[in-house]
Amino acid sequence: MQHYTQVLLSASKTRTAYRLCLLAVLFIFLLVHPAIGQINATAQFDSNLVETGEVFALKVAVPKDAGKPQQIDFQLWEQDSVHLQSQSGWKPEGDTYTNHFNLLTFDADTLMLAPLMVAWNNGVSASTDSLLLMVMATPSPDDINETEDIKDIYREPANWSDYLPWFLIIGGLLLLALLAAWLLRQKPKKSALVGNRVIELPPHELALKKLDTLSSKKLWQQGAIKQYYAELTYIIREYLEKKYHVPALESVSAEILSDINRTTFPTDFHSTLSELFQQADLAKFAKGMPPENYHERALEEVRSIVKATQQQ
Repeated sequence: MQHYTQVLLSASKTRTAYRLCLLAVLFIFLLVHPAIGQINATAQFDSNLVETGEVFALKVAVPKDAGKPQQIDFQLWEQDSVHLQSQSGWKPEGDTYTNHFNLLTFDADTLMLAPLMVAWNNGVSASTDSLLLMVMATPSPDDINETEDIKDIYREPANWSDYLPWFLIIGGLLLLALLAAWLLRQKPKKSALVGNRVIELPPHELALKKLDTLSSKKLWQQGAIKQYYAELTYIIREYLEKKYHVPALESVSAEILSDINRTTFPTDFHSTLSELFQQADLAKFAKGMPPENYHERALEEVRSIVKATQQQ
């Protein structure tokens, strides 16, 4: 009986020592792994006051000790019509990992945006604070309240020197006319066997040649994003104008998309063309930056449109 009691006491001491070891290991793990504790994620706008259609910046930072995050969720902001345009990706910056986002909204309102959720691969997540954003409507240049009062016209007395520029212009034109007449008389007559002929390429051949030239320039690889999209959209606008007889070179993006709806342009490419114009307008006018993987894809999509419609 005494031997059995000693065995029980020994087993009890063993279990107690085992539990103490587990608690010590867990305590040490919590100390050396800060990602398991509370992680402070911060978010800050470059300005809390923006205009509709204006691209604005957001900076999100997390402690570097927590490790590089995997993703961040903007779904709640999309419900408030705040759209993500591009991001820099998570990069080390001092003692933090930071990510810079370009955002865009078209609705004038005062928004209290929900906290953003930042997630890691190990299942750990952290949330930022709520952010206040005030969006003002972009003022219209046609607003009658912003026009200045009409002033009376004051006319000075006429002077002969006021007409001197006209005399010089008329005299110059007369001299040019006389010179042109003299040159025509001195020009030898051409033989009747010699003629002039101008060969105009079909729209699809011209567009494909220009796309090859643009690709060889490597503009976006050299950082000339704005010039790249300006030339690319000019090629597709010129092709649409020559092929479908719409004023694409004189119209804005929305007008072009509306005009081609009344032509035989394939509806399968409407969304592709709309995305191209949207990304190009951001690069040219709103100082936005299309995704890195979109530059080359945009040129290939234009090439696909030209090849698919060349037989129409």
